[in-house]
Amino acid sequence: MSENANSLEQEALEQLVADREAFKARFPQKGFSSVARTLNVHDRTMLAKLVRELREDFYGFYMDCKAKRPSRDAEMMRLRELRDAANLLAFVDPLLIPFDQLGEAEEEQFLATAKRLANFWTAELAKLEAAPSAAGRRSHDAFHELIIGLISTYQRVTRKRALIPSTRFNKSGYHGGFYHFAIAAWCCLRDHLPEAAHLMPYSEDALAEALRKHWPKKGTAAHKLIQYPRARGV
Repeated sequence: MSENANSLEQEALEQLVADREAFKARFPQKGFSSVARTLNVHDRTMLAKLVRELREDFYGFYMDCKAKRPSRDAEMMRLRELRDAANLLAFVDPLLIPFDQLGEAEEEQFLATAKRLANFWTAELAKLEAAPSAAGRRSHDAFHELIIGLISTYQRVTRKRALIPSTRFNKSGYHGGFYHFAIAAWCCLRDHLPEAAHLMPYSEDALAEALRKHWPKKGTAAHKLIQYPRARGV
């Protein structure tokens, strides 16, 4: 690789790091207090994990919102890059990643997640290739993708299976542990990223409907990403 290419790559990396740090500053730990209360999280280690997971979920949403609506070719290229990146992580030489800083269980989870992501992006690419050429990215797709992240985060933090919001006989509205977590996360996101509010559900009921409508269906690549370990017999 040429010196100029190396310089450009370094500049891009530094810009990415600066962008992530600026985004992190918009979501201080105290901003997640309502989410922590909803999950009854008091332990500092678990709180740090919750904040770290949600920041990553929110950052993915933020980057999706920043991106202009891509052409079909650009979207296919994006999916290929995501797929290839996930494959690279899933099958990377262990010497290139400091796995010694992770526990054995965390290393296994990292590699399993990378493989599931690779399968997911492969399936998404196949769907786009099979779709009519006029198909494009809907404005609210970013939040629909965020739903998958929220489900996974809830399950990793609580070690409980996330359930789709439900209704109860003679009781108005929607209910469920995950639903109340999603409300708290949604409020946090709206408070700290107000410029993207138009791409989020406008009310708690609208949030419940979005969760119910876009909950990953069985048999899809997205559903495999949110399967709770006990459901897989792990």
